[in-house]
Amino acid sequence: MTLPKWRAQASKLAQKLSAAAPSPDLNGWLGNPFVMHLARLSLMLADHHYSSLAPEAGERMRGDAGCSLFANTHEGRLKQPLDEHLLGVARDTGNIVHALPHFELHLPRLARHKGLRKRSVDARFAWQDKAADAAGNLREKARQHGAFIVNMASTGCGKTLANARVMYALSDPQLGMRATFALGLRTLTLQTGRSYRKDLQLGDDELAIRVGGSASRALFEYYEQKAEQSGSASEQELIEEDGHVFYEGATSSHPLLGKALRDQKIRSLLSAPMLVCTIDHLMPATEAQRAGRQIAPMLRMMSSDLVLDELDDFDLDDLPALTRLMHWAGMLGTRVMLSSATLPPALVEGMYLAYRAGRMEYQRNRGPHGGHAKSQPEIACLWIDEFSIQGADCADIKAFSAQHGRFVANRVSALAKAEPRRRAALIPLKIGATKDEAMRYEFAKRVVEAAIQAHEAHAEICQNSGKRVSFGLVRMANIEPLFDVAEALFQLGSPEQYRIHLCVYHARFPLPASRCCCAPPLSIGSIKR
Repeated sequence: MTLPKWRAQASKLAQKLSAAAPSPDLNGWLGNPFVMHLARLSLMLADHHYSSLAPEAGERMRGDAGCSLFANTHEGRLKQPLDEHLLGVARDTGNIVHALPHFELHLPRLARHKGLRKRSVDARFAWQDKAADAAGNLREKARQHGAFIVNMASTGCGKTLANARVMYALSDPQLGMRATFALGLRTLTLQTGRSYRKDLQLGDDELAIRVGGSASRALFEYYEQKAEQSGSASEQELIEEDGHVFYEGATSSHPLLGKALRDQKIRSLLSAPMLVCTIDHLMPATEAQRAGRQIAPMLRMMSSDLVLDELDDFDLDDLPALTRLMHWAGMLGTRVMLSSATLPPALVEGMYLAYRAGRMEYQRNRGPHGGHAKSQPEIACLWIDEFSIQGADCADIKAFSAQHGRFVANRVSALAKAEPRRRAALIPLKIGATKDEAMRYEFAKRVVEAAIQAHEAHAEICQNSGKRVSFGLVRMANIEPLFDVAEALFQLGSPEQYRIHLCVYHARFPLPASRCCCAPPLSIGSIKR
Protein backbone atom coordinates (compact mmCIF):
# COMPACT_ATOMS: atom_id res chain seq x y z
CA MET A 1 0.00 0.00 0.00
CA THR A 2 1.72 3.19 -1.21
CA LEU A 3 -1.13 5.70 -1.28
CA PRO A 4 -0.32 9.02 0.47
CA LYS A 5 -3.08 9.20 3.10
CA TRP A 6 -2.53 5.66 4.31
CA ARG A 7 1.27 6.07 4.38
CA ALA A 8 1.01 9.34 6.33
CA GLN A 9 -1.28 7.80 8.95
CA ALA A 10 0.83 4.62 9.23
CA SER A 11 3.99 6.70 9.69
CA LYS A 12 2.36 8.85 12.36
CA LEU A 13 1.19 5.85 14.39
CA ALA A 14 4.51 4.02 13.98
CA GLN A 15 6.41 6.99 15.42
CA LYS A 16 4.09 7.13 18.44
CA LEU A 17 4.43 3.39 18.93
CA SER A 18 8.21 3.51 18.72
CA ALA A 19 8.43 6.32 21.26
CA ALA A 20 6.17 4.52 23.75
CA ALA A 21 7.51 0.97 23.27
CA PRO A 22 8.78 -0.72 26.45
CA SER A 23 11.96 -2.77 26.61
CA PRO A 24 11.82 -5.98 24.50
CA ASP A 25 11.41 -8.50 27.32
CA LEU A 26 8.55 -10.48 28.78
CA ASN A 27 6.98 -7.24 29.98
CA GLY A 28 6.81 -6.03 26.39
CA TRP A 29 3.52 -5.72 24.54
CA LEU A 30 3.91 -8.89 22.48
CA GLY A 31 4.37 -10.89 25.69
CA ASN A 32 1.45 -9.21 27.44
CA PRO A 33 -1.73 -11.27 26.93
CA PHE A 34 -3.96 -8.56 28.39
CA VAL A 35 -2.75 -5.99 25.85
CA MET A 36 -2.71 -8.40 22.92
CA HIS A 37 -6.22 -9.77 23.49
CA LEU A 38 -7.80 -6.36 24.03
CA ALA A 39 -5.95 -4.98 21.00
CA ARG A 40 -7.36 -7.81 18.89
CA LEU A 41 -10.83 -7.27 20.35
CA SER A 42 -10.71 -3.56 19.53
CA LEU A 43 -9.43 -4.17 16.01
CA MET A 44 -12.10 -6.78 15.26
CA LEU A 45 -14.90 -4.62 16.66
CA ALA A 46 -13.70 -1.64 14.62
CA ASP A 47 -13.48 -3.76 11.48
CA HIS A 48 -16.92 -5.24 12.15
CA HIS A 49 -18.41 -1.77 12.62
CA TYR A 50 -16.73 0.01 9.72
CA SER A 51 -17.53 -2.82 7.29
CA SER A 52 -21.22 -2.50 8.20
CA LEU A 53 -21.46 1.20 7.30
CA ALA A 54 -23.80 1.97 4.42
CA PRO A 55 -22.31 3.59 1.30
CA GLU A 56 -23.88 6.95 2.20
CA ALA A 57 -22.97 6.89 5.93
CA GLY A 58 -21.51 10.13 7.25
CA GLU A 59 -18.94 8.23 9.35
CA ARG A 60 -17.06 7.05 6.28
CA MET A 61 -13.63 8.49 5.62
CA ARG A 62 -12.29 9.73 2.33
CA GLY A 63 -9.30 7.90 0.89
CA ASP A 64 -7.16 8.60 -2.15
CA ALA A 65 -8.87 8.57 -5.51
CA GLY A 66 -6.31 6.26 -7.05
CA CYS A 67 -7.03 3.18 -4.89
CA SER A 68 -8.05 0.26 -7.12
CA LEU A 69 -8.33 -2.33 -4.33
CA PHE A 70 -11.54 -2.83 -2.35
CA ALA A 71 -12.10 -4.30 1.11
CA ASN A 72 -15.72 -5.46 0.82
CA THR A 73 -18.93 -5.28 -1.19
CA HIS A 74 -22.53 -4.19 -0.69
CA GLU A 75 -25.35 -6.05 -2.48
CA GLY A 76 -22.89 -7.44 -4.99
CA ARG A 77 -21.21 -4.11 -5.69
CA LEU A 78 -17.82 -2.82 -4.55
CA LYS A 79 -18.30 -0.85 -1.36
CA GLN A 80 -15.18 0.40 0.47
CA PRO A 81 -11.78 1.06 -1.16
CA LEU A 82 -9.05 -0.69 0.80
CA ASP A 83 -7.24 2.47 1.90
CA GLU A 84 -10.47 4.04 3.16
CA HIS A 85 -11.32 0.84 5.03
CA LEU A 86 -7.90 0.67 6.70
CA LEU A 87 -7.99 4.35 7.66
CA GLY A 88 -11.50 4.02 9.05
CA VAL A 89 -10.73 0.87 11.04
CA ALA A 90 -7.58 2.50 12.48
CA ARG A 91 -9.60 5.54 13.57
CA ASP A 92 -12.37 3.49 15.15
CA THR A 93 -9.87 1.14 16.82
CA GLY A 94 -8.20 4.12 18.51
CA ASN A 95 -11.56 5.41 19.75
CA ILE A 96 -12.52 1.98 21.10
CA VAL A 97 -9.20 1.46 22.89
CA HIS A 98 -9.48 4.85 24.60
CA ALA A 99 -13.04 4.00 25.67
CA LEU A 100 -12.29 0.51 27.04
CA PRO A 101 -11.33 1.59 30.60
CA HIS A 102 -14.52 1.87 32.67
CA PHE A 103 -16.84 1.37 29.69
CA GLU A 104 -18.92 -0.89 31.95
CA LEU A 105 -20.03 2.18 33.93
CA HIS A 106 -22.12 3.20 30.92
CA LEU A 107 -23.99 -0.11 30.74
CA PRO A 108 -27.35 -0.86 32.42
CA ARG A 109 -27.04 -1.87 36.08
CA LEU A 110 -29.36 -3.06 38.83
CA ALA A 111 -29.18 -0.67 41.77
CA ARG A 112 -30.98 -0.17 45.08
CA HIS A 113 -32.91 -3.41 44.72
CA LYS A 114 -34.91 -3.92 47.91
CA GLY A 115 -35.41 -7.63 47.30
CA LEU A 116 -31.68 -8.33 47.08
CA ARG A 117 -31.04 -6.29 50.23
CA LYS A 118 -34.01 -7.61 52.19
CA ARG A 119 -33.23 -9.74 55.25
CA SER A 120 -34.58 -13.29 55.25
CA VAL A 121 -37.74 -13.83 57.28
CA ASP A 122 -37.45 -17.61 57.09
CA ALA A 123 -34.86 -19.04 59.50
CA ARG A 124 -33.82 -21.62 56.88
CA PHE A 125 -32.40 -18.82 54.74
CA ALA A 126 -30.83 -16.70 57.49
CA TRP A 127 -27.39 -17.85 56.33
CA GLN A 128 -27.93 -15.80 53.15
CA ASP A 129 -27.89 -12.61 55.25
CA LYS A 130 -24.53 -13.53 56.77
CA ALA A 131 -23.12 -14.41 53.36
CA ALA A 132 -24.25 -11.10 51.85
CA ASP A 133 -22.82 -9.17 54.83
CA ALA A 134 -19.48 -10.96 54.46
CA ALA A 135 -19.38 -10.16 50.74
CA GLY A 136 -20.12 -6.51 51.46
CA ASN A 137 -17.16 -6.38 53.85
CA LEU A 138 -14.90 -7.66 51.03
CA ARG A 139 -16.08 -5.07 48.51
CA GLU A 140 -13.09 -2.73 48.52
CA LYS A 141 -10.56 -5.54 48.79
CA ALA A 142 -12.22 -7.37 45.91
CA ARG A 143 -12.14 -4.24 43.76
CA GLN A 144 -8.38 -3.98 44.16
CA HIS A 145 -7.35 -7.64 44.16
CA GLY A 146 -10.26 -9.62 42.72
CA ALA A 147 -12.58 -12.05 44.48
CA PHE A 148 -12.86 -15.84 44.46
CA ILE A 149 -15.99 -17.12 46.23
CA VAL A 150 -17.03 -20.72 46.91
CA ASN A 151 -20.68 -21.45 47.78
CA MET A 152 -21.14 -25.06 48.92
CA ALA A 153 -24.55 -24.75 50.57
CA SER A 154 -26.65 -27.91 50.39
CA THR A 155 -29.47 -28.44 47.91
CA GLY A 156 -32.70 -26.86 49.12
CA CYS A 157 -31.04 -24.12 51.16
CA GLY A 158 -31.68 -21.31 48.67
CA LYS A 159 -28.27 -21.32 46.99
CA THR A 160 -29.57 -19.77 43.75
CA LEU A 161 -30.94 -16.67 45.46
CA ALA A 162 -27.91 -16.49 47.74
CA ASN A 163 -25.61 -16.27 44.70
CA ALA A 164 -27.43 -13.19 43.45
CA ARG A 165 -27.47 -11.59 46.89
CA VAL A 166 -23.74 -12.17 47.40
CA MET A 167 -22.80 -10.72 44.01
CA TYR A 168 -25.10 -7.76 44.65
CA ALA A 169 -23.45 -7.10 48.02
CA LEU A 170 -20.04 -7.30 46.35
CA SER A 171 -20.99 -4.51 43.92
CA ASP A 172 -20.72 -0.79 44.51
CA PRO A 173 -24.06 0.13 46.15
CA GLN A 174 -24.15 3.45 44.31
CA LEU A 175 -23.59 1.92 40.89
CA GLY A 176 -25.44 -1.38 41.21
CA MET A 177 -24.84 -4.94 40.04
CA ARG A 178 -23.92 -6.57 36.78
CA ALA A 179 -23.60 -10.36 37.00
CA THR A 180 -23.51 -13.37 34.70
CA PHE A 181 -24.74 -16.80 35.87
CA ALA A 182 -23.39 -19.59 33.66
CA LEU A 183 -24.63 -23.19 33.77
CA GLY A 184 -24.06 -26.34 31.78
CA LEU A 185 -27.63 -27.66 31.34
CA ARG A 186 -30.21 -25.86 29.21
CA THR A 187 -33.20 -26.83 31.35
CA LEU A 188 -31.47 -25.79 34.57
CA THR A 189 -30.47 -22.50 32.94
CA LEU A 190 -34.07 -21.75 32.02
CA GLN A 191 -35.33 -22.72 35.48
CA THR A 192 -32.71 -20.53 37.18
CA GLY A 193 -33.53 -17.57 34.97
CA ARG A 194 -37.25 -17.91 35.53
CA SER A 195 -36.66 -18.23 39.27
CA TYR A 196 -34.77 -14.93 39.33
CA ARG A 197 -37.35 -13.26 37.13
CA LYS A 198 -40.22 -14.33 39.36
CA ASP A 199 -38.65 -13.98 42.82
CA LEU A 200 -36.90 -10.68 42.11
CA GLN A 201 -39.63 -9.22 39.87
CA LEU A 202 -37.23 -8.48 37.01
CA GLY A 203 -38.28 -7.43 33.53
CA ASP A 204 -36.85 -8.50 30.18
CA ASP A 205 -34.56 -5.46 30.10
CA GLU A 206 -33.11 -6.33 33.53
CA LEU A 207 -32.66 -10.08 33.19
CA ALA A 208 -31.70 -11.94 30.00
CA ILE A 209 -31.90 -15.72 29.63
CA ARG A 210 -29.79 -17.29 26.89
CA VAL A 211 -29.72 -21.02 26.16
CA GLY A 212 -28.27 -23.11 23.37
CA GLY A 213 -31.35 -23.48 21.17
CA SER A 214 -34.83 -22.09 20.56
CA ALA A 215 -36.44 -25.56 20.65
CA SER A 216 -35.58 -26.05 24.31
CA ARG A 217 -36.96 -22.60 25.18
CA ALA A 218 -40.28 -23.33 23.45
CA LEU A 219 -40.60 -26.71 25.13
CA PHE A 220 -39.70 -25.28 28.52
CA GLU A 221 -42.35 -22.57 28.22
CA TYR A 222 -44.96 -25.09 27.06
CA TYR A 223 -44.41 -27.51 29.94
CA GLU A 224 -44.09 -24.71 32.46
CA GLN A 225 -47.48 -23.33 31.38
CA LYS A 226 -48.99 -26.81 31.41
CA ALA A 227 -47.67 -27.46 34.92
CA GLU A 228 -49.07 -24.18 36.22
CA GLN A 229 -52.48 -24.92 34.73
CA SER A 230 -52.54 -28.31 36.42
CA GLY A 231 -51.43 -26.86 39.73
CA SER A 232 -48.28 -28.99 39.86
CA ALA A 233 -45.70 -26.20 39.52
CA SER A 234 -43.53 -25.97 42.63
CA GLU A 235 -43.47 -22.52 44.15
CA GLN A 236 -41.43 -20.97 46.94
CA GLU A 237 -42.15 -17.34 47.75
CA LEU A 238 -38.79 -16.06 48.96
CA ILE A 239 -39.13 -12.38 48.09
CA GLU A 240 -42.17 -10.13 47.95
CA GLU A 241 -42.66 -7.67 45.12
CA ASP A 242 -40.47 -4.62 45.73
CA GLY A 243 -39.49 -1.51 43.82
CA HIS A 244 -35.96 -1.02 42.54
CA VAL A 245 -33.94 1.17 40.19
CA PHE A 246 -32.85 0.02 36.76
CA TYR A 247 -30.10 2.38 35.66
CA GLU A 248 -29.38 2.49 31.95
CA GLY A 249 -26.36 4.56 30.93
CA ALA A 250 -26.15 6.63 27.76
CA THR A 251 -24.64 4.31 25.16
CA SER A 252 -25.54 5.80 21.78
CA SER A 253 -22.67 8.30 21.83
CA HIS A 254 -20.15 6.09 23.62
CA PRO A 255 -17.16 5.36 21.32
CA LEU A 256 -17.24 1.64 22.16
CA LEU A 257 -20.84 0.86 23.08
CA GLY A 258 -22.27 3.03 20.31
CA LYS A 259 -20.61 0.64 17.88
CA ALA A 260 -20.93 -2.66 19.73
CA LEU A 261 -24.60 -2.34 20.66
CA ARG A 262 -25.70 -1.73 17.10
CA ASP A 263 -25.31 -5.47 16.61
CA GLN A 264 -28.38 -7.26 18.01
CA LYS A 265 -26.38 -10.38 18.96
CA ILE A 266 -23.91 -8.33 20.98
CA ARG A 267 -26.64 -6.19 22.52
CA SER A 268 -28.65 -9.25 23.65
CA LEU A 269 -25.64 -10.65 25.52
CA LEU A 270 -24.25 -7.40 26.86
CA SER A 271 -27.06 -5.05 27.86
CA ALA A 272 -28.98 -6.79 30.65
CA PRO A 273 -27.61 -6.26 34.20
CA MET A 274 -28.28 -9.93 34.99
CA LEU A 275 -27.61 -12.65 32.43
CA VAL A 276 -28.42 -16.33 32.98
CA CYS A 277 -26.94 -18.42 30.18
CA THR A 278 -25.55 -21.76 29.19
CA ILE A 279 -21.79 -21.64 29.41
CA ASP A 280 -21.37 -22.04 25.64
CA HIS A 281 -22.32 -18.35 25.28
CA LEU A 282 -19.14 -17.38 27.17
CA MET A 283 -16.67 -19.94 25.81
CA PRO A 284 -16.00 -18.08 22.51
CA ALA A 285 -14.31 -15.34 24.58
CA THR A 286 -11.31 -17.63 25.02
CA GLU A 287 -11.20 -18.96 21.47
CA ALA A 288 -9.98 -17.54 18.17
CA GLN A 289 -13.40 -17.41 16.56
CA ARG A 290 -13.98 -16.08 13.07
CA ALA A 291 -16.41 -13.25 12.34
CA GLY A 292 -15.84 -11.65 15.74
CA ARG A 293 -17.75 -14.27 17.72
CA GLN A 294 -15.65 -13.55 20.82
CA ILE A 295 -16.49 -9.83 20.94
CA ALA A 296 -19.77 -10.12 22.86
CA PRO A 297 -18.63 -12.66 25.51
CA MET A 298 -15.36 -10.78 26.09
CA LEU A 299 -17.18 -7.50 26.64
CA ARG A 300 -19.65 -9.29 28.89
CA MET A 301 -16.90 -10.77 31.05
CA MET A 302 -15.16 -7.39 31.26
CA SER A 303 -18.33 -5.70 32.47
CA SER A 304 -19.90 -8.11 34.97
CA ASP A 305 -19.15 -10.56 37.74
CA LEU A 306 -19.32 -14.29 36.98
CA VAL A 307 -21.03 -17.19 38.77
CA LEU A 308 -20.23 -20.70 37.54
CA ASP A 309 -23.07 -22.88 38.78
CA GLU A 310 -22.82 -26.68 39.25
CA LEU A 311 -19.25 -26.73 37.97
CA ASP A 312 -18.79 -30.36 38.95
CA ASP A 313 -21.46 -31.42 36.43
CA PHE A 314 -18.93 -31.06 33.61
CA ASP A 315 -16.71 -34.01 32.76
CA LEU A 316 -12.90 -34.18 32.55
CA ASP A 317 -12.85 -33.33 28.84
CA ASP A 318 -14.41 -29.94 29.65
CA LEU A 319 -11.83 -28.94 32.26
CA PRO A 320 -9.30 -27.33 29.84
CA ALA A 321 -12.00 -25.04 28.48
CA LEU A 322 -13.36 -24.24 31.96
CA THR A 323 -9.87 -23.49 33.27
CA ARG A 324 -9.20 -21.25 30.29
CA LEU A 325 -12.44 -19.39 30.96
CA MET A 326 -11.49 -18.93 34.61
CA HIS A 327 -8.05 -17.61 33.60
CA TRP A 328 -9.68 -15.08 31.29
CA ALA A 329 -12.12 -14.04 34.01
CA GLY A 330 -9.14 -13.15 36.21
CA MET A 331 -7.30 -11.43 33.36
CA LEU A 332 -10.32 -9.31 32.41
CA GLY A 333 -10.91 -8.15 36.01
CA THR A 334 -14.00 -10.24 36.78
CA ARG A 335 -14.89 -11.38 40.30
CA VAL A 336 -16.01 -15.01 40.34
CA MET A 337 -18.04 -17.49 42.35
CA LEU A 338 -18.16 -21.28 42.15
CA SER A 339 -21.51 -22.62 43.31
CA SER A 340 -22.22 -26.29 44.02
CA ALA A 341 -22.80 -28.48 47.05
CA THR A 342 -20.28 -31.00 45.72
CA LEU A 343 -16.99 -29.42 44.65
CA PRO A 344 -13.91 -31.67 44.76
CA PRO A 345 -10.89 -29.92 46.36
CA ALA A 346 -8.70 -30.50 43.29
CA LEU A 347 -11.29 -28.80 41.07
CA VAL A 348 -11.58 -25.77 43.33
CA GLU A 349 -7.82 -25.42 43.69
CA GLY A 350 -7.32 -25.72 39.93
CA MET A 351 -9.88 -22.98 39.31
CA TYR A 352 -8.18 -20.77 41.89
CA LEU A 353 -4.77 -21.25 40.23
CA ALA A 354 -6.22 -20.34 36.83
CA TYR A 355 -7.99 -17.29 38.25
CA ARG A 356 -4.90 -16.13 40.12
CA ALA A 357 -2.72 -16.43 37.00
CA GLY A 358 -5.21 -14.31 35.08
CA ARG A 359 -5.57 -11.78 37.88
CA MET A 360 -1.80 -11.30 37.92
CA GLU A 361 -1.99 -10.14 34.30
CA TYR A 362 -4.83 -7.77 35.19
CA GLN A 363 -2.86 -6.32 38.11
CA ARG A 364 0.17 -5.96 35.88
CA ASN A 365 -1.78 -3.76 33.49
CA ARG A 366 -4.38 -2.06 35.66
CA GLY A 367 -2.95 -2.39 39.16
CA PRO A 368 -0.77 0.12 41.02
CA HIS A 369 2.30 -1.10 39.07
CA GLY A 370 0.51 -1.08 35.72
CA GLY A 371 2.69 -2.18 32.83
CA HIS A 372 5.93 -2.40 34.83
CA ALA A 373 5.84 -5.41 37.14
CA LYS A 374 3.88 -8.55 37.93
CA SER A 375 2.30 -7.66 41.24
CA GLN A 376 1.08 -10.48 43.47
CA PRO A 377 -2.66 -10.07 44.11
CA GLU A 378 -3.94 -10.98 47.56
CA ILE A 379 -7.21 -12.35 46.25
CA ALA A 380 -10.20 -11.84 48.52
CA CYS A 381 -11.56 -15.36 49.08
CA LEU A 382 -14.85 -16.26 50.70
CA TRP A 383 -16.34 -19.66 51.56
CA ILE A 384 -20.04 -19.89 52.42
CA ASP A 385 -22.63 -22.54 53.19
CA GLU A 386 -25.67 -22.91 55.42
CA PHE A 387 -23.47 -23.56 58.47
CA SER A 388 -20.68 -20.98 58.41
CA ILE A 389 -18.92 -18.12 56.63
CA GLN A 390 -15.14 -18.03 56.22
CA GLY A 391 -13.04 -15.33 54.56
CA ALA A 392 -9.31 -14.89 53.91
CA ASP A 393 -6.87 -13.06 51.63
CA CYS A 394 -4.97 -15.68 49.64
CA ALA A 395 -1.85 -14.69 47.71
CA ASP A 396 -0.84 -18.24 46.71
CA ILE A 397 -2.16 -21.78 46.41
CA LYS A 398 -0.66 -22.85 49.74
CA ALA A 399 -2.69 -20.30 51.67
CA PHE A 400 -5.80 -21.04 49.62
CA SER A 401 -5.56 -24.83 50.06
CA ALA A 402 -5.16 -24.47 53.82
CA GLN A 403 -8.22 -22.23 54.10
CA HIS A 404 -10.30 -24.43 51.81
CA GLY A 405 -9.33 -27.56 53.76
CA ARG A 406 -10.36 -25.92 57.01
CA PHE A 407 -13.72 -24.88 55.58
CA VAL A 408 -14.42 -28.36 54.18
CA ALA A 409 -13.48 -29.99 57.49
CA ASN A 410 -15.92 -27.73 59.34
CA ARG A 411 -18.61 -28.47 56.76
CA VAL A 412 -18.10 -32.23 57.07
CA SER A 413 -18.35 -31.94 60.84
CA ALA A 414 -21.57 -29.94 60.59
CA LEU A 415 -23.10 -32.34 58.05
CA ALA A 416 -22.29 -35.27 60.35
CA LYS A 417 -24.52 -33.71 63.02
CA ALA A 418 -27.36 -32.92 60.60
CA GLU A 419 -30.31 -35.23 59.98
CA PRO A 420 -29.44 -37.66 57.14
CA ARG A 421 -31.31 -37.01 53.91
CA ARG A 422 -29.77 -39.90 51.95
CA ARG A 423 -28.30 -43.23 53.00
CA ALA A 424 -25.83 -45.02 50.73
CA ALA A 425 -24.72 -48.62 50.40
CA LEU A 426 -21.77 -49.92 48.38
CA ILE A 427 -22.66 -53.11 46.51
CA PRO A 428 -19.83 -55.34 45.19
CA LEU A 429 -19.99 -55.82 41.42
CA LYS A 430 -18.56 -59.21 40.46
CA ILE A 431 -18.63 -59.86 36.71
CA GLY A 432 -16.70 -62.78 35.29
CA ALA A 433 -17.48 -62.24 31.59
CA THR A 434 -14.91 -60.57 29.33
CA LYS A 435 -16.92 -59.87 26.17
CA ASP A 436 -19.01 -56.71 26.02
CA GLU A 437 -22.39 -58.36 25.42
CA ALA A 438 -21.93 -60.89 28.22
CA MET A 439 -20.58 -58.26 30.60
CA ARG A 440 -23.60 -56.04 30.03
CA TYR A 441 -25.98 -58.97 30.51
CA GLU A 442 -24.34 -59.84 33.84
CA PHE A 443 -24.47 -56.18 34.86
CA ALA A 444 -28.21 -56.14 34.12
CA LYS A 445 -28.69 -59.17 36.40
CA ARG A 446 -26.88 -57.34 39.23
CA VAL A 447 -29.08 -54.29 38.62
CA VAL A 448 -32.23 -56.38 39.06
CA GLU A 449 -30.87 -57.98 42.22
CA ALA A 450 -29.98 -54.58 43.71
CA ALA A 451 -33.35 -53.16 42.71
CA ILE A 452 -35.17 -56.02 44.42
CA GLN A 453 -33.15 -55.43 47.59
CA ALA A 454 -33.91 -51.70 47.52
CA HIS A 455 -37.58 -52.45 46.85
CA GLU A 456 -37.80 -54.72 49.87
CA ALA A 457 -36.29 -52.00 52.06
CA HIS A 458 -38.17 -48.97 50.79
CA ALA A 459 -41.42 -49.97 49.03
CA GLU A 460 -44.67 -48.35 50.13
CA ILE A 461 -48.22 -49.67 49.88
CA CYS A 462 -50.50 -48.10 47.28
CA GLN A 463 -53.76 -47.07 48.95
CA ASN A 464 -55.87 -47.94 45.89
CA SER A 465 -54.44 -51.32 44.85
CA GLY A 466 -52.84 -52.51 48.07
CA LYS A 467 -49.66 -53.41 46.19
CA ARG A 468 -46.18 -52.49 47.33
CA VAL A 469 -44.58 -50.00 44.96
CA SER A 470 -41.14 -48.39 44.72
CA PHE A 471 -39.32 -46.21 42.21
CA GLY A 472 -35.59 -46.19 41.53
CA LEU A 473 -33.02 -44.68 39.24
CA VAL A 474 -30.11 -46.46 37.55
CA ARG A 475 -27.63 -43.94 36.20
CA MET A 476 -24.98 -44.88 33.64
CA ALA A 477 -22.23 -42.60 32.37
CA ASN A 478 -22.15 -43.90 28.78
CA ILE A 479 -24.95 -44.31 26.27
CA GLU A 480 -23.55 -47.18 24.17
CA PRO A 481 -23.69 -49.87 26.93
CA LEU A 482 -27.00 -48.42 28.14
CA PHE A 483 -28.80 -49.81 25.08
CA ASP A 484 -27.53 -53.34 25.68
CA VAL A 485 -28.24 -53.18 29.41
CA ALA A 486 -31.79 -51.98 28.78
CA GLU A 487 -32.40 -54.84 26.33
CA ALA A 488 -30.95 -57.31 28.83
CA LEU A 489 -33.22 -55.98 31.58
CA PHE A 490 -36.19 -56.44 29.26
CA GLN A 491 -35.16 -60.02 28.39
CA LEU A 492 -34.58 -60.94 32.04
CA GLY A 493 -38.15 -60.08 32.91
CA SER A 494 -39.41 -60.11 36.49
CA PRO A 495 -38.99 -62.61 39.31
CA GLU A 496 -42.15 -64.34 40.47
CA GLN A 497 -44.51 -62.06 42.43
CA TYR A 498 -42.87 -58.93 40.96
CA ARG A 499 -43.52 -56.67 38.01
CA ILE A 500 -40.77 -54.42 36.64
CA HIS A 501 -41.54 -51.36 34.53
CA LEU A 502 -38.70 -49.81 32.51
CA CYS A 503 -38.44 -46.27 31.21
CA VAL A 504 -35.12 -45.76 29.43
CA TYR A 505 -34.01 -42.14 29.19
CA HIS A 506 -30.85 -40.84 27.54
CA ALA A 507 -29.45 -37.76 25.81
CA ARG A 508 -29.87 -39.06 22.27
CA PHE A 509 -33.64 -38.97 22.37
CA PRO A 510 -35.10 -36.15 20.24
CA LEU A 511 -35.96 -33.16 22.38
CA PRO A 512 -39.76 -33.66 22.28
CA ALA A 513 -39.39 -37.29 23.31
CA SER A 514 -36.96 -36.48 26.09
CA ARG A 515 -39.38 -33.97 27.57
CA CYS A 516 -42.10 -36.64 27.66
CA CYS A 517 -39.98 -39.43 29.14
CA CYS A 518 -39.78 -37.95 32.59
CA ALA A 519 -40.51 -41.05 34.66
CA PRO A 520 -37.70 -42.86 36.48
CA PRO A 521 -35.85 -45.43 34.36
CA LEU A 522 -36.62 -48.37 36.64
CA SER A 523 -39.59 -49.11 38.85
CA ILE A 524 -40.47 -52.36 40.60
CA GLY A 525 -43.86 -53.24 41.98
CA SER A 526 -44.75 -56.45 43.81
CA ILE A 527 -47.99 -57.98 42.59
CA LYS A 528 -49.38 -59.96 45.54
CA ARG A 529 -47.71 -58.54 48.62
